[in-house]
Parts: sequence; C-alpha cells; structure tokens
Amino acid sequence: MIPLTKPLALTVAVGLMVAGAARADTFNLRIGSGQPPLLPYVSVVKDHFVPEVTRRVAEETEHTVTFTEAYGGSVAKLPEVLEAIEIGLLDLGVLATIFEPSHMAVHNFGFAVPFGTSDQIIAGRIAKQLYEEFPVFTDAIAGKGQRLLALVASADYTMVTKEPWQTLEDLEGRKIMAGGANLAWVGPLGVTPVQGALPQAYNGLQTGVYDGSIMPLQPIHSFKLYEVAPYVAVMRFGSMPINMLTVNTRTWNRLPDDMQRIITEVAGAYEDRVNALNVARDREALELMAAAGATIFEPSETLRQDWAARLKDLPKSTAADLASRGIDATALFQRYIDLLEETGATAVSQFTVE
Repeated sequence: MIPLTKPLALTVAVGLMVAGAARADTFNLRIGSGQPPLLPYVSVVKDHFVPEVTRRVAEETEHTVTFTEAYGGSVAKLPEVLEAIEIGLLDLGVLATIFEPSHMAVHNFGFAVPFGTSDQIIAGRIAKQLYEEFPVFTDAIAGKGQRLLALVASADYTMVTKEPWQTLEDLEGRKIMAGGANLAWVGPLGVTPVQGALPQAYNGLQTGVYDGSIMPLQPIHSFKLYEVAPYVAVMRFGSMPINMLTVNTRTWNRLPDDMQRIITEVAGAYEDRVNALNVARDREALELMAAAGATIFEPSETLRQDWAARLKDLPKSTAADLASRGIDATALFQRYIDLLEETGATAVSQFTVE
C-alpha cells in the first residue's frame, strides 16, 4: 500500500476538486510511470501520447488539457504504479504487469508460454484478441478502479552468458539470473536459478554472482551487460504483452465524450508506435552489440524444442495456481498456444494445458 501522508492526501483531494470544478473547460491530468522515458512504452507516452492528446483537444474541442508528467518513479515506483492510479495519485499511468504478480497475475500469462513470437506487432495483436475474448483481463483492471487504454508488448526475451555454450547440458551448474515469472524457465535445466533485477545485473555478472541472465534484448544493450557477459543467445523466448496504459475510472468518467474519443484514438496509435519501435530497437540492439564485439548466436530449433519440452507443464501449473485464486485460465492458455502456433511458433506445441 502506498502510504498517504496528510499533505499528500490533501494534494490528491485538491487535485480531484480542481478537475471536477474545471470539468467544462480545463483539465489537468497527472500521468506517470515507474520506469524513466528510455524504454519505448514510456518514451512514446512522453514524446507522442501527451503532446498529441494536448494538441487534438485544443484543436478539436472547446476544452484545454494539460498534463503533469511524473516518469521514472518520481511519484510511484515500479511496483506502486497500479495502486497510484487506483487511489488517484495518478490519473493515467504506464505500468508493467510483471511487477504486480498478485493483483495482475492473469495478465502475466505470456510467461507461462515461452518460445512464442518475438515480433512485438504480432504479440500485441494476439494479446488484444485475448483481451477481447476473455473478460477476466478487463474485469481485473476494473477491479482496481481503472480502465485499459492501451496494451503493448515488451522487447524479446533472450539470454546472455559470461562463457560460451552450445547444448542445454553445457548450462548445468551455472548461476542464471532471472526475475519473477521467468525464473521458472531455467528451473528444469540443472542450473542454479537466482532471483535478480536489472539494476544489479552488471555488477552481478562482473563479480561472478551470476554466470548469465535472462532478460529482454534492449536492456542487455542499454545497460551494457554484453561487456561482462559477451555471449548473447538469440533464444526468441518471445515478446511478452505486459505493458499497459490505464486511466483512473473516476477521472475517465469526468471527462467529456469528445476528450474520451481523442484519448482512445491516440492510445490506439500509441500501441502501434510502441510495438513497431520495439521491433526496430531489438534489431538495432543486436547490431550494436555485435559491432561492439559481443558474440551473437542463435541456438537451433531443436534446442528450443527441447527446452520447451522440459517446461511442458508450465501452462498447466500456472493455470492451477490461477484457479486457486478463483481464475479459470485453462481455456485462455489453450487459446494463446493455438494463436501462437498459427504464427509458426512451433516450439509452443510442446506445452500441455490439461
């Protein structure tokens, strides 16, 4: 729970009153994130969503909107964004569901089915289809007092190591860092799974705390992990639909119809921009790391199939865990696997659901 001190509670209350009183003409909306505007799902909010909504509201309506922007955890850190939007500390926020393993457990469904698609445009399209077919997603968001405006995919997940490897047996005994939901990916390989996070990755790899790490491609480059772990395996674990833009329901209901229409349309364009930018950024990250001397290699499809086979019960066990929380996700996982197979993601055929 994010504690509200008296001054902070007063600030929130005053902000809500001002928004309500100025409803006819001027709106001041607070928008923020836990991540800085470096990753596409945050940078496109800052560089496109905010200025475009501001411009269109001014040109197409009788209203005016201004945004108070709070990126990089200045108002809410990564695990706090969902609650900050719920209580009205933020009107809109961009968040990563991986940092909400309890409240948004079902939204992390992608981690139960690795080796899907590495194309963020396809990943985003499949996720939107699932959200339309399974109300559990929007119901969970509504239960936190929010409305989903946009859903976007992450960079492709892959693995970086300090030493070369060719077979899964080569990885046995190595200390592989992963975070949260993807820690299960290395469990059946005979490695030592180590819970970790991106800020500790460079020093951990450099000092031998970790022998390798699983994480998205772009941070491997931007945090220069290839300097201390120069073997970058293009595993194609897949792009995970875990990033979203939401709005506080009370805030949304105070906005006039023409503003809601503009925000909805710009949010749709935001999805397209982020997913396309992630595709380009993943490709660029590989090129830049190769140019800097990293060894880039792509394991065989046979190896990927073998790895997936060792994780074959992961969707089933994840569905069982969700069932214990009152969420029936068996049909959801089967539908996700079917949609991925239609894209040519052959390794997902290894997974069982029932």
